[in-house]
Amino acid sequence: MGRWLSVTQSAADRCIALGHALEDDGDFAGALARYREAIGVAPDYAPAYMNAGNALGGLGRWDEALEAQRKAVECAPEYARAHFNLGAFLFNRGRLAEATAELLEASRLQPDMTEAPLLLADVYEMLERSEDAERQYRQALLLAPDHAGAMVNFGWFCVRQGRMEEASQWLQRAKIADPDVSGLDGQILFALNFRADLSPEQIATEHFRLGKATGGSATSPFSFWPNTIDPARRIHVGYVSGDFGPHPVAFFLRPILEHHDRSQFEVFGYSNSSQPNSIEPTLRERSDHWQMIAQLDDAQVVDRIRRDRIDILVDLSGHTSRNRLSVFARQFRNAGRNFPFQRLKVETAFSRDHDVCVLNQFFQLNFFRHHFKTRTDHGAAECH
Repeated sequence: MGRWLSVTQSAADRCIALGHALEDDGDFAGALARYREAIGVAPDYAPAYMNAGNALGGLGRWDEALEAQRKAVECAPEYARAHFNLGAFLFNRGRLAEATAELLEASRLQPDMTEAPLLLADVYEMLERSEDAERQYRQALLLAPDHAGAMVNFGWFCVRQGRMEEASQWLQRAKIADPDVSGLDGQILFALNFRADLSPEQIATEHFRLGKATGGSATSPFSFWPNTIDPARRIHVGYVSGDFGPHPVAFFLRPILEHHDRSQFEVFGYSNSSQPNSIEPTLRERSDHWQMIAQLDDAQVVDRIRRDRIDILVDLSGHTSRNRLSVFARQFRNAGRNFPFQRLKVETAFSRDHDVCVLNQFFQLNFFRHHFKTRTDHGAAECH
């Protein structure tokens, strides 16, 4: 009997491996078919249901995804990872009490699992249980003292708690622990914007320093663009963000997409997040084109944007996580960015090199007036 189970699970694992390859290419439907083959081969095998749930989430079929994750727990009630996956999906759906129970069970079953306390910290923070959230962050750091991601998450927790100097210290520690953490320099700059002990000049100097390094690492600006100069054609507008999910950027962007004059504009979305969520499909439906770029390197993203003949490229991430500022450093012409709803005071690292920055009247602009040409449009926003 044990040998038969081993054989069937090995066959299921082969189907799952094929599904992973398809999922990595963004083919969630193809991956789901492979995972269902795995379920057919081994109907009591929890990993098959867990992967099917992940693929269903990628397709936006959340109710079915939850059922698949629940089935995984039924198949393996002592498997901590199954409880964690179910907790993560419940969290994504806003069912925080149920998510808490599953994540606590995952921690009980596997006390050394770092991911469970990290996600529990997010749950507790959303429930306004800040002390419990901090306790979970510190537990994760106790389990993995060199976990740069845990340091980053705790640093941002400190930002939200108003503990700015402590936040900067944790982000700096994360950089020391793993210098290759994507976007960490930008996150450190973001935290600097809230430091009352630093002057605007000191903060801006740090932004320009990183901007020079980012721009210097990019390839030379393009001298040829495939965009045709034709007054009759629609303007191609591209929005780039890693926050097309449960985030203010997504909620603010939705009415913009709905009110674009489609006779004048063709809208492209470039999502830099690989985490499935229930919000992104609503933005995709309101766009003419949608591209997942999280798995693409900068050269591939640049090539995609050039082939799409984008006229106006809008950065909606700034120095927050999952940004693609290195793509903007390629000096796309007409790279308009930084809409008024963005949160940063010093919004980009290399504003000197780009064509336009849109800010609202609440930004502190005195320092920038010494460095940029400014004008006011419609009496509402000052454009840089």
